[in-house]
Amino acid sequence: MAKNEVSIDKKVYLYLDTVTNSVISRGITFPEFIDGIGKKRLPSALLLLDKKYDTVNYNQHTNFGFIDDTEKMKQRAIVLEKQTQNFSWLDFEEIDMLNQLTGQEIAEILYLAHRGTHLRSPFYYKLQNEYAYLSLDEGERTKVYYRDITRFYDMIANVITDRISVLIHKKTLFGKPRKKSIVGLPVTLLRSLKLLLKEGCVLSFDQLERTKTEIRLPIANSDEENDENITLDGNENEIVPKAWIVYSIKNNEWTFEY
Repeated sequence: MAKNEVSIDKKVYLYLDTVTNSVISRGITFPEFIDGIGKKRLPSALLLLDKKYDTVNYNQHTNFGFIDDTEKMKQRAIVLEKQTQNFSWLDFEEIDMLNQLTGQEIAEILYLAHRGTHLRSPFYYKLQNEYAYLSLDEGERTKVYYRDITRFYDMIANVITDRISVLIHKKTLFGKPRKKSIVGLPVTLLRSLKLLLKEGCVLSFDQLERTKTEIRLPIANSDEENDENITLDGNENEIVPKAWIVYSIKNNEWTFEY
């Protein structure tokens, strides 16, 4: 499977740190993340923190590459992400403000990129960044700092909705696709997961339970910083659910069950 190919039966691991407003995740592709945060919240420019790219501009003051093509930023970022296993970035507003970063701030950003954690707040007044997106473990996991944690909930709600939508719209046995559109997973409902997210959890898309009337997405505890701690039922790929996100095909609505 290609690096960024979306698989609706891929587990998603999540660990939320409410102190730093950061989320460690595995199983969410970069295109899913970008689509999930939504067009209105799409960054206008990215400061690239790791790899040297031949197709981007460079800021001499910071020695960081950057993308500032607002119209094609999403497409360019997806192309660049495929070229490396360590795609880390901060978004920013004004190119001129890159030249105002101090040596201390540049050092902090370098530390953030290479150590995967912050010395001080990863949000800079000069950059006006909303995100700090870090690749960990050669791209196996990501750590994202959110200035506004609501954006995380919006993103993961969209990812879940999109994956379930793909399943709903798969062709029937008679070869005809289902035309029914599904309502988006409410963020208010998703916040019911906060306790599980703080403990670390896994959304097991590979164990979706489907009937004619509903789809049930099982959720289990998982320490994403040590994902061997996932609660299993004897099969290393099978989790023991602690809760479910349930989509009613009949009523076109979502519920949350413990």
